[in-house]
Amino acid sequence: FETPVTSYEKIKIKPSGSGFVIYDGEKMKMFSDGGKVEWELDMVMNNPVLSSEGGYIMAADRGGKDIYLINNGKVILKTLSQYNIINASVAADGKFVVISDEPYFKSLITVKDAGDKEIFVWHSGSSYIVDAVIGSDANKLAAAVLSTEEQSGFSGGVMLFNLYDEEPYKTQMFEGCLASNVFRADKGFTVVTDKKAVFLNSDGEILNEHGYNGKSINKICKSADMTVLSLEAENGSKSITALDNAGKLKCS
Repeated sequence: FETPVTSYEKIKIKPSGSGFVIYDGEKMKMFSDGGKVEWELDMVMNNPVLSSEGGYIMAADRGGKDIYLINNGKVILKTLSQYNIINASVAADGKFVVISDEPYFKSLITVKDAGDKEIFVWHSGSSYIVDAVIGSDANKLAAAVLSTEEQSGFSGGVMLFNLYDEEPYKTQMFEGCLASNVFRADKGFTVVTDKKAVFLNSDGEILNEHGYNGKSINKICKSADMTVLSLEAENGSKSITALDNAGKLKCS
């Protein structure tokens, strides 16, 4: 099937259940796997971040403050971030994570439930938070961080939290790498950097690493059981690499 889209630079597509959601910053549509529009909602955002997990869909306005939580085609929560949004994601039980800027700190992580009740707050004074996700264990949180404390410059990594503790229970830093994304992966997490993908168990121990062999990363796609990386070599040749949740190569 085909469907027309507008505002192409804003288009976001996410799988949801057996279908998928398309959002162009003005209208959100839920499609069945056969292309039927099951529902649509009007909401305007300048730079939308879209996240889907379980039966929940979250839309947040990066650089703004608007947050929408959607279930079964209805907006069950419309709320505002206290500060400008950097990134956001939702979990299968309706908990959602918002990363925002904050005066006098480098970043702020806030986790709330579907009723807008605050569950967890982390004020980061030493590292910038670029991405965060709740794990398959809904009480665990992983945050991709960018540290500027090292004398050699930037360093990327991941911090793992129990939502009801005040300090991270594990931190892994990857020297010379810039972390950009973190995903739940089975019971653990996958961290994507500019030079390699790192696969962790729920305790934060490294299971495996997959280097890009000098290639640059263009695009990342994550499903429940696989991470797909689009890579480009210096000569312009492009390749696709698929890895399972333990970091083992499925195909290339």
